Amino acid sequence: RGESFYNSQLPGVLDALRDASMLEESDGAQCVFLEGYVNRNGERQPLIVQKSDGGFMYSTTDLAAMAQRVKEEGAQRVLYVTDSGQASHFEQVFKIGDLSGLAPKEAVSLEHVPFGLVLGEDGKKFKTRSGDTVKLMDLLDEAVTRTTADVRKRLESEEREESDEFVAAVARGVGIGAVKYADLTMNRNSNYRFSFDKMLSLQGE
Repeated sequence: RGESFYNSQLPGVLDALRDASMLEESDGAQCVFLEGYVNRNGERQPLIVQKSDGGFMYSTTDLAAMAQRVKEEGAQRVLYVTDSGQASHFEQVFKIGDLSGLAPKEAVSLEHVPFGLVLGEDGKKFKTRSGDTVKLMDLLDEAVTRTTADVRKRLESEEREESDEFVAAVARGVGIGAVKYADLTMNRNSNYRFSFDKMLSLQGE
């Protein structure tokens, strides 16, 4: 379901947190301060559930979704598959869900399944030149384009003639296979640097 599905349930999340004596106002915002969470300055780290202007946060929607999944869907186990940078967020949200009774541990197992980030060769999140997230389809297309050029170069050096269909089939198989192999050789939880040149070097394995 889209985020908007939970909009009507967000005030109820605040009510539940208030009833559990977990809400605390900070600079006009409604927050939950869990024990053991501090910022870089050693100060208590808040999880904001309602901004000072009355707007709600992702955390509020996550809590509403948890409650809905447990109470209406009867969920017993929910897996959250996101990048590892979200680990602290989900750890806090899961604890709040349990302590507030919105998603108690006895009723549901909430589990974060993290994966590492794909980084560019500069060590930053892999993005397009314009700063957008790279889509998988574009990644695969680029792999096939590069491999097509490589296949044609090899055929030319070997003075072999093959049909366009042959070139397309080989380029697709090798290009997409290389992307799969590069992904599967990495530990799921580790960040890794993405390089077309290394991925499509077609050397070794």
